[in-house]
Amino acid sequence: MRARIILGEILPVLGMVGLLGLWSFQQVGIEERTSELRKLASARANYETYQSTNALFNAITETVVKNKTIVDRIRIFQLYNYELGLQKIEVSLPQSDRGEIPARVFAYDSTTPVAEKNESNTTAP
Repeated sequence: MRARIILGEILPVLGMVGLLGLWSFQQVGIEERTSELRKLASARANYETYQSTNALFNAITETVVKNKTIVDRIRIFQLYNYELGLQKIEVSLPQSDRGEIPARVFAYDSTTPVAEKNESNTTAP
C-alpha cells in the first residue's frame, strides 16, 4: 500500500521530467533546421544582390568600353562583388558539394592582370 502511494507521487514527476526532456530535444532539432533555413535565405538574398549589381557593372562598362584602364578597374570591383555574392552560398553547401568550387579570386591583387583573374574563375562575370 505504501509503495502505491510513493509510486503515485513519483510517476507524475518522472513523466513530467520525461516530457520536458523530449520537448527540449525537439526544440533543439527545430532550431538547427531553422538556422539552416536562415543561412540559405541569407545566401539567396546575397546572391540576388550580386545579380542586380552585376547588371549595373555591365551597363557602366558598356559606357566606357574604349578606355581599357577604366574597364579593368570596373572588372576588379565586379570580381570582388562576385566573390561576395557566392561566399554565403559556399558556406551553406554541405562539405561533400564544395569539392568542385574553384579557388577564390583575390580581386584587389595588383600583381595579377584582370583578364587572368577572369579566366581563372570561368563562372565569373
